Amino acid sequence: MKLSAQYIRDLFFEPARGVNSASGLLRIGEKFFTVADDENLLITFSLNKTEPGQSHELIRVELPTDPSERKKVKPDFEALIKLDANTLLAIPSGSKTQRGIGVLIQLNSDGELQAKSEIDFSEVFAFLRQSCESLNIEGAVVTQDRLLLFNRGNTPVAQNFIASFDLGGVVKSITREQRLLKKDFISVTPVKLGFVREFPIAFTDACLGKDGQIYFLAACEATANTYDDGAFLGAFLGTLSPDLRVIDMNELETPYKPEGLWVDG
Repeated sequence: MKLSAQYIRDLFFEPARGVNSASGLLRIGEKFFTVADDENLLITFSLNKTEPGQSHELIRVELPTDPSERKKVKPDFEALIKLDANTLLAIPSGSKTQRGIGVLIQLNSDGELQAKSEIDFSEVFAFLRQSCESLNIEGAVVTQDRLLLFNRGNTPVAQNFIASFDLGGVVKSITREQRLLKKDFISVTPVKLGFVREFPIAFTDACLGKDGQIYFLAACEATANTYDDGAFLGAFLGTLSPDLRVIDMNELETPYKPEGLWVDG
């Protein structure tokens, strides 16, 4: 079964710039919040389809306009989660050692950025690389007691997996020490999503629906490594059981690689 993906609007913000990919996406009230892997910004959009988004700098980094040079230095934010009503966490991919700084974001009662602080993921990412040569975190989910990080296994030697952390420990570590710590790690769960031709299908994002169901996005690209983009071969929407087994996975009818997921249902 294929699901049709409906085009809604371009994502653009002032001054006139577009969002190439909403890598992390969530909704709070009447606003959508997103981070893009090639930006150093938190970008907010109202539900009004014609209003431009607003951008807020998260970290100071000079991003070149040349795509290849920009890719070398970008912070690579790939996931955005809500820890409580006014606290967000932007999570980096960890796909390179310099891509290990996240940002804790405090919002005011109107949903505007009030404060921010950098969070060091390097200890946990170094630990995860011991069992996964090609680390590339693409999504994250907060459940009642866990933080789940979704690794994109898009090469023959990489693997899709979900790393589970104790949520209470994570919140203490990032608020008190501004770090994600290995001591809060619980387990790694490998997840097999299949192939398109000989290329593996791999996670691109995940979220927790209002129904308590874990949803995930996955895509397939014709590439031999986690760094270079490849020809887009297909995208999928699936669900996971509480013990992180794939319940179902359906192909999306879309010409584009989707990277941000939010489910209102």
